[in-house]
Amino acid sequence: MELYKKSKYPKSVDGPGSDKEQEQYEGLNCYPIEHTDIVLEEFDKEASETEIRYGINKVLSSAEAQEDLLLQNADILILNAEYELALTLLKEAIHLNPQQDVTIKKMGQCFMGLGRVEKAIECFKSATVRSKTPSNLALLAKAYYSSGSDEQALEFYLLSLESKGLIPSVEFEVYKNIGNIYVRAGELDLAEQNYNRAYTLNPKSDILLVNYGTLEMQKQNFDLALENFRKAIGLNKNNDKAWVGLALIHREYGDHVLSWANLERALDLNSKNPIALQIYIDWGMKDSCEHRVIAWLENYLIKNPKDSNVSSVLAQLLFRMERFKHCEFELKRTLSLDPSNIEALKLKPLAHASRIKKLNGDFR
Repeated sequence: MELYKKSKYPKSVDGPGSDKEQEQYEGLNCYPIEHTDIVLEEFDKEASETEIRYGINKVLSSAEAQEDLLLQNADILILNAEYELALTLLKEAIHLNPQQDVTIKKMGQCFMGLGRVEKAIECFKSATVRSKTPSNLALLAKAYYSSGSDEQALEFYLLSLESKGLIPSVEFEVYKNIGNIYVRAGELDLAEQNYNRAYTLNPKSDILLVNYGTLEMQKQNFDLALENFRKAIGLNKNNDKAWVGLALIHREYGDHVLSWANLERALDLNSKNPIALQIYIDWGMKDSCEHRVIAWLENYLIKNPKDSNVSSVLAQLLFRMERFKHCEFELKRTLSLDPSNIEALKLKPLAHASRIKKLNGDFR
């Protein structure tokens, strides 16, 4: 605080502000005693500003500490797949700091975990608008990839690779997923090129070997496909997709017994694998093994009683086997879970009419 200002007082011969008095006090860098009120006014003003600055810093420091704690707890919940609870904490954190990219990306991660991909895309878009880093671009691409929007996914995956800033594990996933996109598009050579780039980053990935196997199946190179599926199982015997691949190859070779065994192994590992489930039902009908499939589906529904799609399929198989009473019973479950299920709504009157005919001896 500046305590002495020559221009503060008008000059006089004897009074305050005279040359003599100013010379007397100038060396001491202070006001004369007669003007303590001015000194106190200046001091109070500066003290007040200091207190305000201290108060602001204290509030900011407290908010930052609270935000950090919320993010740390959210991370723990995310690791345990408690995405809804994590979102609650992240919303509090974003309220404290709306510009925090880390929080926005964590929210996107939670939405991905909950299957709310469109909301995840919104979060990752927001993060990318703020900062077009390779990792942000890769996150947005992955969200598009998960939503089935291959064109947008490919665009942002390629952008993420332009500046060499991705960590190896993310770069591996980017090349692998680009390869998958090209497989779906029928661009098999481009798919293989990207799988090869991914392989150089992680040659021990059983997931990538399954992708190689699928690629070779599309090329009708069944021996190479078989080799890749077996390698994948060698790395991870619990890879259900690799077992599905083996089942398809052995079916192609005409070994139906082994193919059924491979497929059931896949379903034992992951009963919700949609491809394995659909193949199992299709083969059951083609091979006249409906009883085998019905038994498996009934057992599946004991463990997963709220799966309306499988319930609908079981009802259709029961109708085909002329087990109309059981069919109607299963249709009740299907429609209680999904009242708008078209197949079940169509089948319900047919099953009822067929059961009545059979009771009356008119069923043929």
